[in-house]
Amino acid sequence: MDEAVLRHLQRVPNLEQVVVRKNDGIKEKLDILLSKCEQTPANIVLMAENDGIQKLLTVVEIMKRKHPSHQQFNKLTYREKPREVSVPQDELRLQKPMKLPILYIYLHIGTDDSKTIDMDELKSQLADANWSCQSGPK
Repeated sequence: MDEAVLRHLQRVPNLEQVVVRKNDGIKEKLDILLSKCEQTPANIVLMAENDGIQKLLTVVEIMKRKHPSHQQFNKLTYREKPREVSVPQDELRLQKPMKLPILYIYLHIGTDDSKTIDMDELKSQLADANWSCQSGPK
């Protein structure tokens, strides 16, 4: 995971980092994540690139259904990957960068009375770093 992206989550206690890949099994990933949520509050940052983003979204939506008391923050970024493009009738070869999307999702799963972290301060820091807030139901 990109340390520059996670810099604003450094002070979050017991932060778990999970990478979701396109070939991961949803059940196995959910079992791992749900075991981390047994002791609330849980702080998890998930990351997926390119083809793994859809699987990440599936896992997060299931997690949110099982733990309705949550806060969610999202950050969408990308990394450039060079690729060579050539025209069949032309000898010209161009280097055209391809942008691969990377999605980070920070989930804080806890109860209303869990005050191990100042969520207002964290929300402000993450908003300043271009994270979007998508809170759970009240």
